[in-house]
Amino acid sequence: MKKRYKAYGILAYCPETGEYVGETERSFSMDLSNERTRIYSEWEILFFMNDCSEEEKRLKKEQFLRKLNKSAERFAKYLSKKLKRKFIPILFRAGSKNAPVSINWDRYYKMSSDKFERRNPMFQIKGESN
Repeated sequence: MKKRYKAYGILAYCPETGEYVGETERSFSMDLSNERTRIYSEWEILFFMNDCSEEEKRLKKEQFLRKLNKSAERFAKYLSKKLKRKFIPILFRAGSKNAPVSINWDRYYKMSSDKFERRNPMFQIKGESN
């Protein structure tokens, strides 16, 4: 059975407008989107750690999450300054029932050859329909 690694996304939420904004990764720059967000996977840190102890892996995961939290805070601060509205940072685990958005995983896995689509899957705010 194929192991699934946890994946995380970063969004910024504006309470004034109810808007969610994601950060997307282009080839050589970052961009903003109201329908996509960059996904970060534990795989990125654990793939090369086969020979490490469970304690080392646990510490690496904690470090990974702290780094993502800082990135979320910087992203929300950047948006607040750029758009002159308050944004709240949101770090969510993709696929979690507590996440504010859902990701269409079928589409995500079908688009595996499209680099942009693979890095930045589309999200939908839970409770909204297309």
